[in-house]
Amino acid sequence: MSDTPKTYLDDLAGRLRDRGLASGDVDDIVREAQSHLSEAGGDPVEALGSVDEFVEAVVSRGDVTGPTDGWEYRTVTGATAFNELKLLEEAGAEGWELIGCAPLQLHCRRRTEGASRWEYRREVGGPGRDAALARNGWELATTWMIFRYYRRALVLA
Repeated sequence: MSDTPKTYLDDLAGRLRDRGLASGDVDDIVREAQSHLSEAGGDPVEALGSVDEFVEAVVSRGDVTGPTDGWEYRTVTGATAFNELKLLEEAGAEGWELIGCAPLQLHCRRRTEGASRWEYRREVGGPGRDAALARNGWELATTWMIFRYYRRALVLA
């Protein structure tokens, strides 16, 4: 089964972030790919090659700047409502901070130097509990449909 253009572009953006490309470079590359797909139509893999091939071609060109903002980026894939808190626990222990999510993906970042460790929780519903959670150090990381994801920096003893 072939990828839809949206799936292909989402995967491309995540893999470029995983390779450490700067956000601006990722945005430019995805816009360029989207423009080409709009013109070509059809299957993205036929038009651009596999995502892996596309990423390797971009990285080997050497005209991207890499992370310049003090952060590295990573997309955790395979996340579901059943396993995402475990995945976040593991990522948080390695200093990864949740900054967004998409279907089956958790988008994270961490400082290139001096990363904090994080813990996470998920709540269902609206913003009504934000203030109560904030009093205990929790901050809203992102939302997805009815889920609200919170993060809190762990204090190292």
